[in-house]
Amino acid sequence: MIKNVEKSGVVSLKQKNQVLFKQQYEQWSGVLNALEEGEKCLLEEYNEAYDDWYNSSVDEILYEDLDEIGKDLDEICKFIHKCTDAEEYQYGMEIGADGVKRISDKLIIRSEVALKTSEYAITVNADRSFIEKYYVEAFRSDTNAVNYLRAFLNSANQDTCRQELKEIYSAYIRRDGRYSGYYDYGSMRVNELAENEPGKNMVYVLRLLGGEFMEVLRLGVSEKDALGWSATFMKQGLAFFLFYLSDGKNLGKGISEMAKITRYVFGFDIAAYSKGQKKIAAKDEMSFFTDIFMKWKKETEIGESDREKILRHIEKQMEKRVVGIMDANRRKYYGECASYIAAIGEIREYLGERGGKQMLMSRYAAEYSRRSAFRTELQNYGWVKSRK
Repeated sequence: MIKNVEKSGVVSLKQKNQVLFKQQYEQWSGVLNALEEGEKCLLEEYNEAYDDWYNSSVDEILYEDLDEIGKDLDEICKFIHKCTDAEEYQYGMEIGADGVKRISDKLIIRSEVALKTSEYAITVNADRSFIEKYYVEAFRSDTNAVNYLRAFLNSANQDTCRQELKEIYSAYIRRDGRYSGYYDYGSMRVNELAENEPGKNMVYVLRLLGGEFMEVLRLGVSEKDALGWSATFMKQGLAFFLFYLSDGKNLGKGISEMAKITRYVFGFDIAAYSKGQKKIAAKDEMSFFTDIFMKWKKETEIGESDREKILRHIEKQMEKRVVGIMDANRRKYYGECASYIAAIGEIREYLGERGGKQMLMSRYAAEYSRRSAFRTELQNYGWVKSRK
């Protein structure tokens, strides 16, 4: 008898919590509706002083959040996450889908909502097309390499997905030295209202992921100057192509360094890529990234003739770079140069040139025989000094 009463009490409490949960759902659904209908909005003000300071043709808009939209969006996200603890996955999916529909696609927080929606959709066994849609929407509102890879590699129709993703990132391609869709938040930097604006290097990465290899090589990996690369895409672009040209297996010291640089410019880690998906078994970061990169590569191939052009281009760029570094006595870049030289040599061997790495590194060592520090860096990346 006592057990029956206790059981009845537990059920009653659960039902009470469900009613409360539904009320919260309806409350936040109403807030989202108010945002969509314009009942709540940001106050925009054109910053006239911007042109005076920077002589720019780009309008700077300052925002004031009198309706506390940022606070509402934060609370909505907390509620969506709360659905996990309450095991109310259907509510989570519905409020998430509602949020993606009504929150401005310019806001990065919409990407988080889209990925949580995908996670709930997987839990309730929703259609695959529904899940794929929210991967794309996550990319639309936070246009970066990790979100691209998740959407592309989980798509049933990768050709269609690639085109849709391209249409999204193309809005951020440089035009006349600027990015279309440029915004500045002024003094207001509320995380919940942060807008999606991928940087120049990220846009180059996305174009590479979209298969625009030769265009990026021409625009982003063809600096005339041998120095001043830190503010460009040169190092990242060269590393990407060298890593791409490998098979991802038994990586030498040079290509391993190129893989690290590529992962860094992608902003890739397991935790970020896992969002919106089933739990991914833990692996070390570099091995996991290499697996994902090679899966993408398999579906986005560079033609054989273009591969040869790319490798020749890389070799010429590095020859110029080494000369510039040596002439300017930039000793701190010796190790960097050695890593790229080693990677080029490793690719030569992968493509069938026997002893290609040692021959290339020996040539550089002989050319700069009086630069002992440089020769030491070459040794660190695998050059074997011949014995006389």
